[in-house]
Amino acid sequence: TVNAKNTAGCLGTQTVMVTVNPLPTVNVVATPSAICIGNSSSISASGASTYTWSPGALNGGTVTVSPAASTIYTVTGTSTAGCVGTNTLGVTVNPLPVVAPANNGPVCVGGVLNLSVGASTSYSWSGPNSFTSNLQNPSITNVSSTEGGVYTVSVTNANGCVNSNTTNVVISPLPVITPTNNGPYCEGATIQLSVGAASTYTWSGPNVFTSNLQNPTISGSQLASAGVYSVTVANAGGCIASGTTAVTVNALPSPTATSNSPICETNALNFNGSGGTTYTWTIPGGFSSNQQNPGITVASVANSGVGSLTVADANGCINTVTFNVVVNSNPVVTVSNPTACAGQNINLSASGGSSYAWSGPLGYNSAVQNPVITGATAAMGGAYSVTVTTAAGCSNTAVSNAQVFALPDPQATSNGPICEGTQLSLGGNGGVTYQWTGPNGFSSSLQNPSFTANSSNYTGNYNLTVSDANGCSSSTVIAVTVNPMPNASINSNVKGGCAPLCVTFNANSAATIATYNWNLGN
Repeated sequence: TVNAKNTAGCLGTQTVMVTVNPLPTVNVVATPSAICIGNSSSISASGASTYTWSPGALNGGTVTVSPAASTIYTVTGTSTAGCVGTNTLGVTVNPLPVVAPANNGPVCVGGVLNLSVGASTSYSWSGPNSFTSNLQNPSITNVSSTEGGVYTVSVTNANGCVNSNTTNVVISPLPVITPTNNGPYCEGATIQLSVGAASTYTWSGPNVFTSNLQNPTISGSQLASAGVYSVTVANAGGCIASGTTAVTVNALPSPTATSNSPICETNALNFNGSGGTTYTWTIPGGFSSNQQNPGITVASVANSGVGSLTVADANGCINTVTFNVVVNSNPVVTVSNPTACAGQNINLSASGGSSYAWSGPLGYNSAVQNPVITGATAAMGGAYSVTVTTAAGCSNTAVSNAQVFALPDPQATSNGPICEGTQLSLGGNGGVTYQWTGPNGFSSSLQNPSFTANSSNYTGNYNLTVSDANGCSSSTVIAVTVNPMPNASINSNVKGGCAPLCVTFNANSAATIATYNWNLGN
């Protein structure tokens, strides 16, 4: 009721009926009331006619919300009378579990793959090669390349929230390893080990051998170097593989080389080898041979020196031995070719060695270097052979031709006997040169000398020595008489008188006067 009084003082009353509608009772419910991040909740209201939700400005009795965090939702409900009622409800948003799976890769083939994830309530793994596991940190042993790839794990926490994530697993291949060597080797050769490319290398072997090289070498190999060599390699992924290679070291052959030296030149030089399957001889003087036991039919001094024999065995191993070859020179024999006149000495001579053996005509023999044969005769002339031997036992033979010349046959003549004071003429023959000697100091080299024998002292033997073209000399003697002149004397029986006279002359009657020749004038 309302009473109203105007300015005039008049009073009026009016009554109005007011209806008061009740506010609606708005009921709310969330299904579910707690969600995980990313999930939705259905929130519903009842008790009003229309509904408006905040936050979100959603309309409707039932709406779906996906809050990122726990949220209080307010709903305003309006009744048909226009009355408004409100209510609130909270939607709890639980966080998802933090999923950060990991693995111990890269894992080498044959190794152990370890998967891991943070602690939660339950786990579900899946991956390549149909892998599944409900373990938190599962492992796969002796992995192969097919186990590489993406592994997924779903984790549920205590609130029932589920989250998943992946980890990529790398399975590294093992290095391909084929260690080799280029043997078999001969003792002393260089061993070459090799293996495919990798990142690191560790070699070990006989004789305390170690190396970190990819392709190490061992120089001057010994028999103890033979055996199994091991190598461990690692690739860029850290994967390791090992292998072995067997090395064979063959012993060198032991050649022996002999010869029949020392020998004398022109003899056969023979060689004998052993210790191999093939042979290569190298001998001074340009001789070589691939025979096991070669020879030089006629050796020379040029073959002297250091020879070598190289042998190879069935393994192809080679060794060389050296040896001395001695070829002594035969003596160079120098002989004379003596000449002698009959009756003289034959003087043989030779040189070039240390011992001498002579033989010759009439069964002659001598061991003297320069023998002398006395009283030469024509039968002693001819070939004298001498064999000369050196201190090394080498010998050579030469021939000395000896000639024995017959003596010349000298002939001497004269014009004697002669009288003193006359010309004495001597005549010679039978030679090439002439030499006269005689009484009273006479000497001449003329063939036919002539002189005035002015004295009976030139009476006597004249010796003629002639020499021929060979230089042989012979002598002869001729007696020459130089008669003295007679000592003539005359006497007569007239001492003086007048003509005509009869005169008688008498000459001395010496026995040396044989004839008389008078000249009495007119």
